[in-house]
Amino acid sequence: MTRGALVTQLEHHRGWHKQLAGNDIAYFRSGTRKFVFLAHPNYIDHVLHEGRLNYHKSVDNEPLRAMAGVSLLTDEGQSWGWHRAVINPGLVKRRLNGLVELMTGPITDLASEIDRNVDGATDLDMTDAMVKLALDITGKVVFSSKFEPITRALFDMVVNNPVGDRVTRILSLAEMPIWFFRAVIWLVKSALPLPWPFRTIQARVRSLDRTPWDLIRERRANPTDSPDLLNYLLYAEDESGSRLSDQRVHDESLTFVVAGYETTGNGLQWMWYLLALHPQAREQLLTEVDSVLDGRIPTAADLPQLRWTTACFMEALRYYGPSWVMWRRAVEPDNIGGHRIRKGTTVLLAAHAAHHDPRWWDDPETFDPSRFLRAATKDRPRSAFIPFGAGKRICVGQNLALMEAVLTTAVLSQRFVFDIKPGHPVEPVTAMALRPRHRLKMVVRRR
Repeated sequence: MTRGALVTQLEHHRGWHKQLAGNDIAYFRSGTRKFVFLAHPNYIDHVLHEGRLNYHKSVDNEPLRAMAGVSLLTDEGQSWGWHRAVINPGLVKRRLNGLVELMTGPITDLASEIDRNVDGATDLDMTDAMVKLALDITGKVVFSSKFEPITRALFDMVVNNPVGDRVTRILSLAEMPIWFFRAVIWLVKSALPLPWPFRTIQARVRSLDRTPWDLIRERRANPTDSPDLLNYLLYAEDESGSRLSDQRVHDESLTFVVAGYETTGNGLQWMWYLLALHPQAREQLLTEVDSVLDGRIPTAADLPQLRWTTACFMEALRYYGPSWVMWRRAVEPDNIGGHRIRKGTTVLLAAHAAHHDPRWWDDPETFDPSRFLRAATKDRPRSAFIPFGAGKRICVGQNLALMEAVLTTAVLSQRFVFDIKPGHPVEPVTAMALRPRHRLKMVVRRR
């Protein structure tokens, strides 16, 4: 498949993919907004590394900030730097190993649920299953609870009623001022009664906001020794002993849940789909899981041995990465590769295009997990693969997401094989994340 054919496959409501296919950099307008599209890894690298201070999160990230608050994902400047330095040690692999048991509980619960239903109804809505599972796991990791109020509210908002995608469509045509979003969210979180359909959104957002506060107050009143991230956020401190404010603990923990499910939930459903299309890769995964685990629930010590399983998820992130594009805004004028970037321009970092560029990837339209078992070629730029971003602002939860994905894959693969439901259309659509347009329906078989 040519680069142009690939990009047109990812048809979007804006319709600009056809025109930008095959370009390393392109300028275009959508409504009243000016965009620059960057697909060359060196151009992307400039924005994420040496030029990062000149590129802030664009207004397109404001809905998340308005809903979940100020966090590492939405903060800027010195505030971001201090909070990143305090929070980052809690998300290194060594500490995350203590969270494995919190993760495997929801996974084994899902496996039992599938097992109970596999005889009566072999069809499985993989989109529902993986999004709900990712939300449950994130709730357990952050709060030692499945966090039902947030899970229900978020599931309705992102799967049954994709409000964020609709906001993205509006923002692609006109860049609304930031004060507008903050005024709207203040109104939504207030006690003022709103008319339908805003009343439904108000109830969900207020539930999202209130539940972390309830858990923080409970944890302050009754401390626990749980290894969850809430405990870490409550007591993490810098060298001088300064700690996060309770407001920041609330916003960071909520952002972990709101944003944390996206890469893992969507990445996993695409991985199951790609494995179903490539039975040889799937058989190698099943062999590895059986050999390493021998029927056991995986532990942290097993994860380094599940190399092919990890590679399958990494290749799924390359092939159908949920974070297909990243949005930035040029704070000051810049020059990238001899091309002028005007102040205020929205810069799109086209991760999906870079992940499928034949200049950096051999046979990029082939699903080949083995490419992640080999050393990267010297001529492949470092920003040719950026499923979690890159540079100092690389996703703080990337190790958590990979651990969660490998554990999920291993546990479910011990018991089941998933095939594509005959006749069900599978079409990737780009919105806030790359996801199946018609969800993903699969057929379950016991092994």
